[in-house]
Amino acid sequence: MRIELDTWPLGLTSASTVTDHASLVVRRLLHRAPFRELPGPVPRTGPDVCDAADTADGGLTWRLGLAARGQTDNEALAAALNALRDDPDPAHRFARRIIRQACPAPDGGVLLTLTRPVGYARELLASPAFWLPPQFVPGHYMVDRLDPAVGLIVLRPVGPARAGEIRFTATGSPAAGYGLLDQGRLDYTCHTYFDPGITAPRHPGLLSTAQHLLMTASLLPVKGSELAADPSGRLAISLALRRELLATAAGCVMAPLWRYSAMWSGPRPDTPVPDSGLARRLLRESSLAARSAVTLDYAPFAPNAEIAREVARQIDRVLGIEVVPRPIAYERYAAGNHDSGSDLELVLANPPYADPSAWLWAWSAGLPRTIRRHIASAERVPSPRRRLAGYQAVENEIFRTWMPAVPLLRCQARYRRRSGTRPLPVTPLGMLDPLAMTPDASLR
Repeated sequence: MRIELDTWPLGLTSASTVTDHASLVVRRLLHRAPFRELPGPVPRTGPDVCDAADTADGGLTWRLGLAARGQTDNEALAAALNALRDDPDPAHRFARRIIRQACPAPDGGVLLTLTRPVGYARELLASPAFWLPPQFVPGHYMVDRLDPAVGLIVLRPVGPARAGEIRFTATGSPAAGYGLLDQGRLDYTCHTYFDPGITAPRHPGLLSTAQHLLMTASLLPVKGSELAADPSGRLAISLALRRELLATAAGCVMAPLWRYSAMWSGPRPDTPVPDSGLARRLLRESSLAARSAVTLDYAPFAPNAEIAREVARQIDRVLGIEVVPRPIAYERYAAGNHDSGSDLELVLANPPYADPSAWLWAWSAGLPRTIRRHIASAERVPSPRRRLAGYQAVENEIFRTWMPAVPLLRCQARYRRRSGTRPLPVTPLGMLDPLAMTPDASLR
């Protein structure tokens, strides 16, 4: 199976702690996890090392039951979880914060005690922060060849995965990927290209596939900028923007997004709408009132430039402020390295795990302590439906008052594949499900 990556996975060969998406796609295949994300547009989990997670104390302690094909034992799984807790790697920062202790249970399985109660242990334990160290639990694949000079990564299966050898080729541009596919040297182009041109008809033997992801495009204030301390300015920008026009500018490979929880619930009747009058009133109260121009940094991948230009056009039309889009090198973008005086950045990002609380915690830093208490109260509700309702109430309060980030669009996985292949098993976080891949990537 031959699959394209849009960039070389920096986290595989860099001494820095970069967790770019290409690295995550490859690393997911190199590791196992207690649970796994299942393919499809709706977040769901299935068994990997474990097949059961039960709690009797409101979500603080979970008993994990090993799957028949878990390929490990209780002692090894407990040791792997404790190793994640003690690992200084920033990729495991969340595991360090949430794991208190793991130990074999007297009646079988593993008891995992968390630092706070949650109702979504399966989603948590399927996230990248909980990918288990191979020295404790062997992964699904191992690296057979790693050649940055030609952009080649070859993986071979060592666990229960059935797809056989996987060859990743890092190309760096949609045109290069499409060319290799046309030549028969790839089976799949990159599934996280958001290139508007991908929907155009090409070779009759090639197919195009699309699926919604939890990855979003958002505007964030650059740390240390005036806008980072200016909620009125951020609210003014949000109310000035028409998301459906941004989606059109992105070539319809992204969908409008006003609230992050909508990715779990669908559109809601109380979804906000653009309000140019209120946006201009808020502008007069903000630091933007004294500005004639602001900068907007973005990574140079399609359709970031198109989105940035449309954001600039709308803000200039509604607020009368010039926005200067500035492409920055991908390595700098991934490391958050902006020029002095930068104002805004266009960020494409996944939540760290497939639960709305991931976005709420990410945006709650610096907000009143009551907000954090409300998030913590909502996230321990065992019922997914009631938990989502609690999240939505907190999210509305956060985004009506502080707008720490400006949600713009929800991304779609769009890729081309060779005729005769099945769709890739892409999960909502944009990974490939190792147990759902077969030699032709068909779903079991």
